[in-house]
Amino acid sequence: MYAGRGRESSRDARHAGSDARQDLVRDRAGGPRDLLDRNRELAAAPEDQLLLPMQGVIAEYEREKILERYRRGKLHKAHQGHVSVLSGAPSGYGYIPATATDAARYEILDREARIVKRVFHLLVNDHQSIGAIARLLTTEQIPTRRDVGKWERAVVWARVRNPAYTGQAA
Repeated sequence: MYAGRGRESSRDARHAGSDARQDLVRDRAGGPRDLLDRNRELAAAPEDQLLLPMQGVIAEYEREKILERYRRGKLHKAHQGHVSVLSGAPSGYGYIPATATDAARYEILDREARIVKRVFHLLVNDHQSIGAIARLLTTEQIPTRRDVGKWERAVVWARVRNPAYTGQAA
């Protein structure tokens, strides 16, 4: 450590708590959200400054645990044959909501299923690039799921990397 940098580094350490709070925890609108009770004033005591980054790390850990539990629950339901309402039906399938007598399910949509099969055939067997597949589908005027008219590379790429087509539920 250089002489004279002690004050700068200690200042940085004192303000790391507020930086961590602002960086690690954001609400859906993108603005900072307090980790502590909104009515409590933050003290300048070293203990309070030490507590803030610790709370940020704990909040991030809890967020990751909730996401992991969500993924495990979704996978467990898929193994049982249940359909998750929270995730959309993959291309080639339509979501059929639950009724009083039947559970929710996916149903194959022939038109979309043929397109998905063709995309995988072009990619795997014909060794076409994602961009070439998108251009080909657009040129042949094959309708997109939402009938946009133009196939984007991102749409083709999302279909190809969707784990549902490889038998994975997460």
